[in-house]
Amino acid sequence: MGGNDSPENLVFLKVGEHVEAHYLFAMEHQWNKKIYYANLNAAWIIIHGKTLGSNIRSQYISDWLKDKDNQDKLSEIKLLLRNQPRPKRNIEKQPHYWMALNTRYPSYVTEKSIFKYLQTGYIKLDDCPICHNPNSETSFACCKEHEEQYILQKKQEYKTLKAEQTRESWTRQEDRELRIKNSLGKNTEKGRFFWATNGVEDIQIFKGEDIPDGYIRGRSKNIPTPNHTDESKRKQSERRKNCCYVWKDDVPCKEIQKSELEEYLSQGWHRGRKPGTVNRPKGFKQPQMAWVNKNGEILKIRADDLDKYISNGYSRGRGSKV
Repeated sequence: MGGNDSPENLVFLKVGEHVEAHYLFAMEHQWNKKIYYANLNAAWIIIHGKTLGSNIRSQYISDWLKDKDNQDKLSEIKLLLRNQPRPKRNIEKQPHYWMALNTRYPSYVTEKSIFKYLQTGYIKLDDCPICHNPNSETSFACCKEHEEQYILQKKQEYKTLKAEQTRESWTRQEDRELRIKNSLGKNTEKGRFFWATNGVEDIQIFKGEDIPDGYIRGRSKNIPTPNHTDESKRKQSERRKNCCYVWKDDVPCKEIQKSELEEYLSQGWHRGRKPGTVNRPKGFKQPQMAWVNKNGEILKIRADDLDKYISNGYSRGRGSKV
């Protein structure tokens, strides 16, 4: 004890020997509570400390704890530590004060914290804010009724203040444009403005203001598409009456004139649209698929075309994985 860390003054101890050394030193100095409990704590921390150690050290601790005598010694150290007296705090009680801010319930803070609270807008409550009678440590007011009355009063004042600030902000052109920009696409207050659009850009206009030239009321996504003229409707009707659809294996749908239908049917076409491609009817099931492979090439095809691919040298399946 009290020596330096020179190599000749150091002794190599294993984990168990280190615990035993602190335990014996504590027993020899029971008259000095500081040394006594310091060594007991050191012996306990060697085994149960949270500091990370090597796997070899952890193995030494596990082997040492397997001994019944060592377990009893560790239990004895634990019991001795329970009687360790807790240090008493000799701190004088600091004066406290009630600080209030807007609608928040007043805070009971120490004298050192007053300056910080005053900087953030708090006010000091030296007495009851309603009747000016002395307050206490448990309440900033003299009674529960005055507490509720004060909180209600502050809420009303705060609500009035926020309404005035909002009203003033709308009178300033810069703040007004910023509010409108930030509220685009959001659920803003209803009834204060309406939307107008020129088909490309949407703007907000407050009630009582005129709609700019080239704009109409509404938003671009709500603008109805222009109605077709009677001449356009007549041409579309005639085209539908004189046309029909046909399909083939590699062409799911093709629109042709009805006068050409016989020629297409003689070439292997089918009238209508290929099932499962366009306007698929309800209850239509997807066609069955199959895998084929050839020289490392893997394809997913319709099961109906399987024979055609096999005749071209393909094998069914994805092939063996290397």
